[in-house]
Amino acid sequence: MIGLQSTGEANTNQTREEEGDVLDDFVSAPKRILQLFLTKHFPTDDCDLALFELDLLQHQVSQAI
Repeated sequence: MIGLQSTGEANTNQTREEEGDVLDDFVSAPKRILQLFLTKHFPTDDCDLALFELDLLQHQVSQAI
């Protein structure tokens, strides 16, 4: 059996680069991966409504995790 573990350091460093050095909460690796997936595959650069819907979807998924 092979087990993979992560310290989350890469996700934490990337979040710190984007949001600054002060973090309000710990960085959830599954949440971060989901956010990157959604923003990569469902870009919302041109539409504010789509951005709102993406934020709502991310919130709903993070509440379910």
